[in-house]
Amino acid sequence: MKKLLLSLSLICSVLLAYSQPQGCSVDTQYSGGGIYPPAGTFNAPLNQPFSQNITVITPADTTVEITVGGQNLEVTADIVSIELTGVNGLPPNFTWACDPVDCIFPGGEENCAEVYDTINPTISGTYPISFETIAHLYHSQLGAVDCTVVYDNYIISIGYTSSSWDCDGQGNCTDPGNGQGMYSSLSACN
Repeated sequence: MKKLLLSLSLICSVLLAYSQPQGCSVDTQYSGGGIYPPAGTFNAPLNQPFSQNITVITPADTTVEITVGGQNLEVTADIVSIELTGVNGLPPNFTWACDPVDCIFPGGEENCAEVYDTINPTISGTYPISFETIAHLYHSQLGAVDCTVVYDNYIISIGYTSSSWDCDGQGNCTDPGNGQGMYSSLSACN
């Protein structure tokens, strides 16, 4: 009985370890508010682990347009946080995680998220995905305001190796030769 429990415990531990994200990190080549890399294709190889690092840069403030008395006014609001609430359109057995784990990114900070597979993909396919966020804003006269922002035009392409490009921010771009570069075209990289 003890051997059975030990075996089951070991199997569960191994399965749990393989289903956990690798961990994300902020890519320092990016600046300015947004989700990076910018819209593009993430190539996932067949029968191999897949992980895509996502950098989230949350500005300290933003300009919002409001209508008062029939007039459109632009005001500056503090960004309390941006919350990643979902990644839509993921392939089967793909998921996502954040650092911090609650996926709430405070204003003025750089954080990260990761899209990864829980089981190595075995079927080719193309999956348009989008990142849904809620921007939690504050203005001294308006109070708290929440805005939904969707970042789309991303694709996960499973099993298709095509040209891709990595760039160092200094104008130097290379094709890593495995379809795993950050950009799907040289022009997007520049």
